[in-house]
Amino acid sequence: MIKVLPLAPESYDTDHIVAYSTEGQPVNWQAFQQRQSAWVNRLQFCRDKKVAVYHSNAIEFLAILHALWSLQKIPVVPGNTLEPTLQAVALETSYFVGEIEHPSTGKVGGSTAPETKCEESETVLIMFTSGSTGAPKAICKSFAQLNAELQTLDHHWGNKLQGVLIVGTVSHH
Repeated sequence: MIKVLPLAPESYDTDHIVAYSTEGQPVNWQAFQQRQSAWVNRLQFCRDKKVAVYHSNAIEFLAILHALWSLQKIPVVPGNTLEPTLQAVALETSYFVGEIEHPSTGKVGGSTAPETKCEESETVLIMFTSGSTGAPKAICKSFAQLNAELQTLDHHWGNKLQGVLIVGTVSHH
């Protein structure tokens, strides 16, 4: 059985800790929802269906993803901010948010998106390969795929990680 990603406001109690800041401070569900709401307010008038997002802070990055999903938009996530990657991302969307600038304008934000490369009815996330062995390529993901990946991780490590603090050394992008 595939578990559903917890996107609804009632997913957790308000004091449930969802992450820790890089300074080691807990971030509870209520604080996370406030970050998400701030991004929803900022992005609600974006006309593009797909939005490029890059943020070095994993919590802020996740808040942006949740905001975009709540607005029924497709996050486009580059693996880095190198020029070849940003040029590939610019073929997907003209709207860039977070700590990322559009490669041709140097500005955050845009107006119209070009034709889609993914099946939009299923796609909820577009990720890019690093481009280390060629040009960066778009990888389209559906919620079913993301949920299946979460289920696999949970199956292998879920019970072993109860109450464990996990520190990442690899970029969340």
